[in-house]
Amino acid sequence: MQTSIPIDLATRIPVMTQASVRDAAKAALDAGATHYTDRPGIRELREAVALKLAESNRIAVAPADEVLITCGVQEALFLALQILAGGGDEVIITGPALPEDVELVRSVGAAARIAPADDQLRLDVNRVEELITENTRVILLRSPTAVGEVVAYPILAQLGALVTKHDLRVVTVESDEALTAAGIEHRSIGEVDGLAPRTVTINDFSGAGLEAWRVGYLAAQRPLMAGMRRLKQELSICSPAVSQYAALDAIRRSDGHAAALRDQLDVRRAAFAQALAQTDLEYVSPQAGMYVFAKPAPGVPVTSAILRAAEARIMVADGALAGADGWLRLTLNQDPEVLSAAAFELANLVGQIPAKAAP
Repeated sequence: MQTSIPIDLATRIPVMTQASVRDAAKAALDAGATHYTDRPGIRELREAVALKLAESNRIAVAPADEVLITCGVQEALFLALQILAGGGDEVIITGPALPEDVELVRSVGAAARIAPADDQLRLDVNRVEELITENTRVILLRSPTAVGEVVAYPILAQLGALVTKHDLRVVTVESDEALTAAGIEHRSIGEVDGLAPRTVTINDFSGAGLEAWRVGYLAAQRPLMAGMRRLKQELSICSPAVSQYAALDAIRRSDGHAAALRDQLDVRRAAFAQALAQTDLEYVSPQAGMYVFAKPAPGVPVTSAILRAAEARIMVADGALAGADGWLRLTLNQDPEVLSAAAFELANLVGQIPAKAAP
């Protein structure tokens, strides 16, 4: 089919901030929450984060001095890397590696070494081990990964064994945790035996629609946390008060909103994957998040594939945005029937052979 209406598969789904969170923010403003808060974050939010980590992630931290509220994930990541790595050090980033993570490592003066993912864009511990040198200080992990892999616990345990063996630290970003697909269990590397003193866990509240509110958190035991708390105050004093109170409501009401979005993504993911499975395109269906990755046929460069799709009024993104060079990134931002039709059209445009007819 030739699409008569543009199909945008390149744009991230805008997640609306739920009404209760907006109301909580308004109430906080009316109550005078317009100034600086406690430097590491309001006590109630740190307590709620510590409770969430204990119940959902099997990570025990003291809210008083082992939880730090930040201006989003990237500030948290900067704080951790700035304290744990520097000039002459190396940080191994498990692939696929987000370009912004690579630049952040370089910004603190360390060398970024990317451990390539396997052919199906999954974390490969052997490739991580091959990169470890006497200069390695940190392993940077995202789970769910940039392509939606939820790293299984046995793999986390293998990675944790490397961290312990080589006396390293691990920084883990888990910001798509709330969007893990039904039937998939998300686990945290910080719960691996013996790894708690070596782990910084970073997350946010994006499942509640707070991506643009610039609020997130990191958690770590005191010896790791101390320098990050000091640097946070020098960098931004504290996170915005209104955003912290919004996050407090979001974490207390975490069931409905994220679950509804997760259910919507599950239906779309299944429809898209079912359609792609009937074509010749190689694809990876994510276990979390809102993206599907498909690979053009051999001999069809990604740039050409994007242009061909655009001529058919289908907008797709370059997988390199998520560190998946050679792949297309497709967003689950359309209804299931639209995604199915787009899958067949894409296969006809960038596949090796014509796609099979839609049933």
